[in-house]
Amino acid sequence: MITYENLHDTLSFYSIDCRQSYYISSGNPIFDFPEAPFRMDYYALCICTAGEISIEIDNQKYDVDAHCFLVAAPSTIVKFLETSKDFKMKLLFFDKNFLIKNISNPFIIEKMNLFSSGSYSIVRTDEKNSALLQNLLDYLRKKSRQQGKFTEEIVRTIIFNLLLETADIIETENNNVFEKEEGKKDIFLKFSQMIRDNIRQHRTVQFYADQLFVSGKYLIEVIKKGKWQNTSSGH
Repeated sequence: MITYENLHDTLSFYSIDCRQSYYISSGNPIFDFPEAPFRMDYYALCICTAGEISIEIDNQKYDVDAHCFLVAAPSTIVKFLETSKDFKMKLLFFDKNFLIKNISNPFIIEKMNLFSSGSYSIVRTDEKNSALLQNLLDYLRKKSRQQGKFTEEIVRTIIFNLLLETADIIETENNNVFEKEEGKKDIFLKFSQMIRDNIRQHRTVQFYADQLFVSGKYLIEVIKKGKWQNTSSGH
């Protein structure tokens, strides 16, 4: 049976005594991980800053490396498989009730569209976006250690900022994937028309690649994907 773990249960594995409803890691190397899968009872944002990790999330295996991040909601099942010796990541854990205190809309996190795979998203982004999130985490860690009248509200505000920046990166990456797919579709349609018009005179992939201003290798990839999509859609 897969047990629920609250934020404090997870941190106790690392002998971290956390009294707050949130936790921001230092980003130092982590060498030990729980062997058994567990179901999170909190929100998490994890950014890989170096090395690699193999992880199973809701029974799906992922290989994560630098500039990849995971954002996950409560009920996500996590199992750590293996890591490289140089693996590092930065973490933010928080309870929903802490974040939405004094906020009238209890579904504000869900409205950010952070979770493309049900209760989580794993996103590969670039160095610039990764640095943006890491800098915000560093700033959050710094502010959370201050003892001031408004510290708790400042922490909430920075976490909201982090989630919105994360949502913006996810939307941008999804749009980039869509644009790439649309570009491939356009090339495939042009190729299909060209081959109908020229198949008797020209039978090499390179001829059509030159006409379309792409490499032969890229055109082969587009053709394979185009054929698969046509077959799967019943054409």
